[in-house]
Amino acid sequence: MRCADGRARDPRMPAARPGRSSLPARLLPALVGAALALAAPAGALRAQEKELRSGISESGFTPVRLALPVFAQRSESDTIRLASQDLQEVVWNDLEFSGYFRLVDRTHYGLVPAARGGKVPFEDWESIGAEYLFLGEVGMEGTRLLVEGRLHDTVHKQMIFGKRYRAEPDLYRTVAHRLADDIILHFTGRQGIAQSQITFAARSGRGKEIYVMDYDGSRLKQVTHNGALNLSPAWSPDGQQLVFTSFQEGVPRLYLLDRSGNQTRPLAGWDGEMSSAPEWSPDGRWLAFTSNKDGNAEIYKMELGSGRLVRLTYHRSIDTSPSWSPTGREIAFTSDRGGSPQIYLMDADGLNVRRVTFEGEYNDLAAWSPQGDRLAYSSRITNLDVCVLDVASQQTQRLTRGPGSNESPRWSPDGRHIIFSSTRGGTSALYIMDSDGSRQRRIGPTFHSESPDWSR
Repeated sequence: MRCADGRARDPRMPAARPGRSSLPARLLPALVGAALALAAPAGALRAQEKELRSGISESGFTPVRLALPVFAQRSESDTIRLASQDLQEVVWNDLEFSGYFRLVDRTHYGLVPAARGGKVPFEDWESIGAEYLFLGEVGMEGTRLLVEGRLHDTVHKQMIFGKRYRAEPDLYRTVAHRLADDIILHFTGRQGIAQSQITFAARSGRGKEIYVMDYDGSRLKQVTHNGALNLSPAWSPDGQQLVFTSFQEGVPRLYLLDRSGNQTRPLAGWDGEMSSAPEWSPDGRWLAFTSNKDGNAEIYKMELGSGRLVRLTYHRSIDTSPSWSPTGREIAFTSDRGGSPQIYLMDADGLNVRRVTFEGEYNDLAAWSPQGDRLAYSSRITNLDVCVLDVASQQTQRLTRGPGSNESPRWSPDGRHIIFSSTRGGTSALYIMDSDGSRQRRIGPTFHSESPDWSR
């Protein structure tokens, strides 16, 4: 199928793009989580868990039917009452978003009698369709929030695991995301994404600033305040820093932010030189980026510890938008050396350059999937659309259709979702979809937003 058309961008300027890296909500204070003792021997459920994880990892699996009632309250304070409702709502949304679960309709929960003497009425929960039951409880331990959760198997009538978390009351959402990730990890053997964050550029006054938010669009925070044009934010692999392109000195240069939002010195910049499109290596040692340092827009990599600079491309065309593979061995990039912008791969030392997109006349902004088997990118068909290339088979799938331009795709840490920017609503905004293009929905602020990057 064709995933691009004939209108190419002006190749004289390097394209600013978001990076593709990193980590969770480490911009927030850490919470403490401790495991409770299991109520049943681990071996008793080993075979069932193995079968469930196998089914979840395959296409066409049957979602887990889970009941998730409002968390019980250890006191009647307003803080506990609100936290119990909000915790359940956030965990519910996280599990529903994951696609692994079919949550039992809350209107049925009233049919189940309250537990007496600590005995869970497993038969009643099973009768309304719950294969599993998560019971949460919230209280205070001094000035800190204490949250406990227990996951039960209603069929075998036993508790599977228990967790306890302590955090400041205003960090209840962090607790909820951690809980959801622990439930997903138990069932799938894979880390959930509820603790991940998204960074992006958004219009602010006459310029654009860098923002950070939770993966679900909550806790929006502006982290630059310089009034300039700030673009292409990218998470470091450890989630402690952001690198971005800024015009605050008149020409595009790369800057670092630490996790508290404090700006550091420019990372790359020489007199008259323009740098853009930063991308972290998976080990955090290097940054790949585009620069016209030697006269033409080429791709370089810089060792952060020493400042050592290595030029990777040598061509009279425009080479831009580097994207490091998860192994660190390859870099995807955009080049018009064949006459129009297309996606190319090269080894991390700049050798073995080869073209991987051949259909259409405009393909740009590639991003590797976390598994390293697929590339998502922007392709011009009628408008810009998001396509995914299977690197081994060279098969392409178009994920977006309809009005507006869809671009800057970036993968979730588990590879099951993609965030991108789209003008389908009239102004550029952020959207999330499943990796097959289904369940497309808007996320984040209502004002102009673009160039997202998803942490690990």
